[in-house]
Amino acid sequence: MSTAPAIHPDLLALFEFTRARVTDKDIEMNVPDDPGYWNYVEVCQEIRRTGGIPFQYSTDLEEVINLTRWAKPNAARKPKSLLAFRRFTSAIRLIQIFWGLGDDFGESNLAHNLLTDLTPGDPRHLDLLRRAFAFIGQFLKDRKGFIPSEEYPFFTLGGMILAEWAGDHVEAGYHAEKLLLEAEENWTNRSPGQWNQTTRPWTDPASLLPIRKNGRFLFCLTSYCQFEAEWSELVSKLKNPGQDPHLAQVMDLMAGAAPGLRPE
Repeated sequence: MSTAPAIHPDLLALFEFTRARVTDKDIEMNVPDDPGYWNYVEVCQEIRRTGGIPFQYSTDLEEVINLTRWAKPNAARKPKSLLAFRRFTSAIRLIQIFWGLGDDFGESNLAHNLLTDLTPGDPRHLDLLRRAFAFIGQFLKDRKGFIPSEEYPFFTLGGMILAEWAGDHVEAGYHAEKLLLEAEENWTNRSPGQWNQTTRPWTDPASLLPIRKNGRFLFCLTSYCQFEAEWSELVSKLKNPGQDPHLAQVMDLMAGAAPGLRPE
């Protein structure tokens, strides 16, 4: 494997956490069967044993990560084993994003899996995810030499959810306010030529928040989010005990409310 550059410490900590909790047996049981099962096993077990992620494009690793994204833990023979494996591959993908490796799409789906694969009752895992989400969302927005990812607000949304789960209601409100700003910014910075008129009708860029033809907030910013209902369900279960107005608005928008002005 090529010598890789330094990994951001928040991403490295999450990777090491997941690497310590996945086994060779988990890998053998859960890597995709086709088209390159034994190659997939070999590359994943090598990463698990050495902690070294290849610093170049790897077809086998790319296919493992992309195919594992769609696995359904509840339908697996051993759900805990599959979850351990996908936590591991998702942590690898975050590092690949940081290095600029692989296809640059579907970050919203990755963010969804990182959230829903959270180890129940594990405050360490929760804290690591909060740190990783905060870093990678800002990274995707600000990274040099790349067009900002259209999906970076989903990591802010994930940070909001994680903060609520942690009982950090002030932080959740901060993330909600930031998300409203990011959605507005992401929408108004796009020109009409960037939108597919048949699937994403252009609306007045002066609108503070975009409206897709189905009226849903945030999902109009991406071509790739395939967990729209799942994201909405996660948000619908939040309590907002502090009655933060920004969090309340995000919850309304994710439930299908029409966009409006941000609360002051």
